[in-house]
Amino acid sequence: MMDQKNLSAIKPEELYTLVKQFYSENPPEKQKRGRPSKYPEELILFLLILKVSQKLSYRKLRLIAKETFTDLPIPSLRASFYRLNNLPKARLHQFLNWLVNKGIKIDHEKQENSYK
Repeated sequence: MMDQKNLSAIKPEELYTLVKQFYSENPPEKQKRGRPSKYPEELILFLLILKVSQKLSYRKLRLIAKETFTDLPIPSLRASFYRLNNLPKARLHQFLNWLVNKGIKIDHEKQENSYK
């Protein structure tokens, strides 16, 4: 049996690659109304998973994201807070299930409590 890798042990670069792979296999539904999002949903999902798995504050999350990904537009604190709290829960659960199917271990109880 293959050893499962723990979500908190994954480096941010590898986590972002997994999120991009998930979105290429499971593209989001087209936005029907409103202006286009400044930050793609895949970036927001990545930031949320990074925040929860590493137990980061919003400020620390933004700092790590800016240092790690100099070529990506990183949302402000206000935009991060708003977008992370408004990410569709169904999409989040779909991604977490996808990670489990890839062999990545997730501590569900700890993760669920962190989203509240």
